[in-house]
Amino acid sequence: MPPSKRAVAVWDGLNERQREYMRVIYEHDQAAEKLWKGAWGRGETPPPASEWRWLEYGNVGGLAQLGKLQSALQRRGVRDPGAGSTLEALQGRGLIETREKPALLGGYRLEVKLTTLGRAACRAGGLDPDRALAPRRGLLSEALWAMLVDVHAAGPEGLRVKWANGPWERLLGRAPDPFVAETPADGGEFGPWLLRLTDAGRAHYAANWRGYARLYPGVNAPDPDGALVWPVEIDRELRRLREAPWPATALLKETRAELARLDEQPGGQMVEVPADRGGLARIAARRNKAAAAYGVAVAQAADRYRAVLEEQAAELVELRWQGIARYAAAATAVVNAAVAGTSLTAALEEDPGPVVWPWAPDVPVTGLPEVDESLTRAHPMAKPKQPSRKRRPARACGGEDGASVEEDKGTRLLRYAMELEGLVAGGKLVRLMMRDRSR
Repeated sequence: MPPSKRAVAVWDGLNERQREYMRVIYEHDQAAEKLWKGAWGRGETPPPASEWRWLEYGNVGGLAQLGKLQSALQRRGVRDPGAGSTLEALQGRGLIETREKPALLGGYRLEVKLTTLGRAACRAGGLDPDRALAPRRGLLSEALWAMLVDVHAAGPEGLRVKWANGPWERLLGRAPDPFVAETPADGGEFGPWLLRLTDAGRAHYAANWRGYARLYPGVNAPDPDGALVWPVEIDRELRRLREAPWPATALLKETRAELARLDEQPGGQMVEVPADRGGLARIAARRNKAAAAYGVAVAQAADRYRAVLEEQAAELVELRWQGIARYAAAATAVVNAAVAGTSLTAALEEDPGPVVWPWAPDVPVTGLPEVDESLTRAHPMAKPKQPSRKRRPARACGGEDGASVEEDKGTRLLRYAMELEGLVAGGKLVRLMMRDRSR
């Protein structure tokens, strides 16, 4: 269901600093929810939500290390002496609760908890576009809808499953008309089974497909009328473009490892010349002369080999850069085409041509606030986060395996393009926009 008018009004009344605090708190709240809701599957007994909803903010007025929320706010650049007043403002609006506990090193330990209104306001602000909305009465949960989609996609041949109990019983035994029917796959009495949609299941799918698309944008459900929601060729081509730089990356890693081994090649073994002038001294001298000549030969051969490897490494870096640039340009063009409703195939045909590094395409604008903010933060040309004092300088100024600053930006561009690809995969962005228009 759409967010309440109160939640929307509360979110709209926050300034950007307050929203950033709410983003951080909401992210940690949802991480805790995911952790403890999976406790039963790990064989653990979760504490009540009234306990795990409380989040560690950190010490106030003491000398202890930063807490989790303090650290996250510092990484976002919004932790300063005004943090206390910001938390008070959020608490005054009923979005969070706070409590204090004694701290060992002076001051007190502060904990923060989102209220129900706080979570509703975050979702109203688009902080969790992937989260399923609450289904209307008579509609399935996201998990059951995904299962029904699998059966629908299997068609008349049926979906083969080893077991048809557990969650499947919610669809097989649905009263008065089951959505799914089971038949033995191999004639056996105890399975495996073939699952097919019943008339009631097909009717429910057709009548509610659009509503489910808005509720659960992460579920790739085919249009019941056969209309093409998202061409599989688009996902296939983006995946091919993503994988294209991998061979160059792997060979580049091997080349750098070989260059490192060149520095460890031993020369001829030298021996100590005896102090006397006898035969042992002459033998040692001749041996050392031969060893020195061998060392020169090895060094010359190593220098020639090094020159070849360094030239090859430069070519591989360029190949990797151009491959990543092509992938990022294509992913950006597909997002823009999905938003504008233009040809996706034509978007894939756009080619940035040779680019001068560092380079990145412009951030697409989807009109979905949290999606656009996330893409803007992930963009390689976004202002980098300031490294903490504890971070090693090498990590702050370069990539791994001796990579340059430009190459590190190439890695950031690759990750950013993967985020774009994940946004559109299977038509997810289309369904997110359907949800947005329905509000």
